[in-house]
Amino acid sequence: MRTFLALLLLCCLLPACAQVNIVPQIQSGSQIDIDSRSINRQQEDISVTVRMADAHVRPSPVEQNYASFWIEVDNQGNTALPLSLQDFTLLDADGHHYAAQSPDELVTLLKPETSYLIPYPYVGYYYLGDSERAKVSDQFRSEASYAGSRRPEYIKLDALPEGEVPPHAKVTGMIYFSAELTRMRSFDVRYQSAPRSGQATLPFNFSFSVEKN
Repeated sequence: MRTFLALLLLCCLLPACAQVNIVPQIQSGSQIDIDSRSINRQQEDISVTVRMADAHVRPSPVEQNYASFWIEVDNQGNTALPLSLQDFTLLDADGHHYAAQSPDELVTLLKPETSYLIPYPYVGYYYLGDSERAKVSDQFRSEASYAGSRRPEYIKLDALPEGEVPPHAKVTGMIYFSAELTRMRSFDVRYQSAPRSGQATLPFNFSFSVEKN
């Protein structure tokens, strides 16, 4: 009986230990930085860089997971560039679309006055761990066994600012999607630049594969 229970427990733990690599895909017109695993695309006077930040930002084991991406928008033009979370979507290989989520929503979900602690192996922003262990998120493990040290309020502070990108300036920040990336085969992060006076919108596409070991 004990042997059976031990085997059952091992079978339950193995999927959580599996490593999932989220890999930028080479596309025409894009540049990949291997060290940061980021993708950069330039169209006319707009340069956009996208990097996977964390595959798991989970309020609780029963809530939907949120995945985060670091974004840089560089406006090299002479007019301001409107910028909104609505400009970003995530599209998986099965054609499902995910809209970028409000940072305020995540702050509410991750508030410390919630009635539970965030248990391992679930990842979220809480008071556990330290900054060095938080860097493990770059390894993209499917269920990384740490919890970030930053307070939930920092999600809003770190978020990509909405409004306008001034001429010859750049903005950086995080965006979040309510999606389980590790269950996907591949996905695209899409950015559609907002229209400016006398200029058409510009579509940007950033492709990633999900490779399971």
